[in-house]
Amino acid sequence: MKPLRTMPALDQSERRLNDAIEKEPAVRKVVKKSARLADRITEEDRDKSMEVIREALGATNRIYDREKGAVDIYPDSKTRLAAATLLLAYDEGLPVKRSVVLTGDFKSADELIAGLKDSPEAQRVLQALSGQGVKLVHEGEVIELFSEKSPGQ
Repeated sequence: MKPLRTMPALDQSERRLNDAIEKEPAVRKVVKKSARLADRITEEDRDKSMEVIREALGATNRIYDREKGAVDIYPDSKTRLAAATLLLAYDEGLPVKRSVVLTGDFKSADELIAGLKDSPEAQRVLQALSGQGVKLVHEGEVIELFSEKSPGQ
């Protein structure tokens, strides 16, 4: 069986992680807790987990057909997709998901938006984020904070 990762890639990842640990106390804390958790996972646990994922790749549903008087077997696509996604996540890693969270003491979304519209600095930051493809969403609806003419133009 060939290795999943090349050694230079592993070395580079380890260097990046060590740099992050040195520079960020929060990362240090997370790595420390993760290491404790990882120490509890045995090789047997990994083997059993892989076996479960492989079995899930072949998951089926059984549905009784009254007309035929027999049970029909169908692929369980939802379970198979989840297993394939999990398997690839272990192999390739999960895609990076980025988000920006605004917190504050606001009574409603309208009040938050009004506060953002009143702040030139918030407008500048949101305009810059918008240029990067970031959208402000509230309850599934995209909120447009600025007009065609952005602040400072």
